[in-house]
Amino acid sequence: MKNKKIMMVFGIILLSFKLFAYDYGIFFTDDYGRFFKGDYSKFFKGDYAKFFMGDYSSSGFIIVDSETNIAYYSVSRSNTDGVEVVCNVQVNDISKKKNKYIFSDNTTYTVNLVLFEEKIDKKENRKVFHSSHAYGNENSVPHWVKNNSNITGEKISSNIVIKTKNISTKQIEFWLCDKNGNNLQRIYGYNEKETVRFYIDAKRQKIIFIKSVEQGNAITEIDY
Repeated sequence: MKNKKIMMVFGIILLSFKLFAYDYGIFFTDDYGRFFKGDYSKFFKGDYAKFFMGDYSSSGFIIVDSETNIAYYSVSRSNTDGVEVVCNVQVNDISKKKNKYIFSDNTTYTVNLVLFEEKIDKKENRKVFHSSHAYGNENSVPHWVKNNSNITGEKISSNIVIKTKNISTKQIEFWLCDKNGNNLQRIYGYNEKETVRFYIDAKRQKIIFIKSVEQGNAITEIDY
C-alpha cells in the first residue's frame, strides 16, 4: 500500500511538471541540438515549436552586412517530412529600396550555408566573416575559415558563398553571387555519398575543396 501511494504521488508530480512545462515554456532539445518549447513529445508528431531565441526556427537567419548595409533573410518552407528548411535567401538593400531572391522560384535546393567577408579587423589583422551559422557573436570566426592572420591591405571580397543540397539528386553544390544577389553561378558540386571537405583560405581568397579518391585527395581551388 505504501509503494502504491508513493507511485501515485510520483505520477501526480510528473503530470504536474508536464503541464507546467507546456504552459510556461520549459525548453527541451532534440538530437540535433534544436530547442523546443512545451511538451517535447509533440516534436515526434511534427508539431514544431519556435526556437526560443527570437520567434523563428533554428534554421532561420537574419544577416546584416555593416559595410554595405544590405540585409539577408532566410526563406523557409516545410519539406515532405514536415521539417522546416531554408530554401532561399532574400536580399534587402534597404537604402535603395530593392528586394530580390537569390534563387528564383526555388523548389529544388535546401540552403545549408551563406558566408561572406564583411570587413578587416585592423586591430587583430584578420578578416571578419558573416555566416548563417551563429558562433556566439558577430565577430566569431567560422571553423572552416583558415589562414586568417596578418591580414593588412587585402581587399574584401564582393561575393557571397552559398552551399546547397539538391533535394531530388542529393547533390551538394556551392554557388557564388555578388552581395546584391546578382550573377549567380555554380562553382562546385558532388554527391552526398562522396567525401569532400572544404575550407576558406582568407588570405588568398580561395575556396579549397578536398575530395577523397583512391589515390589520396583531389584538390580544387576556386577564387571567391
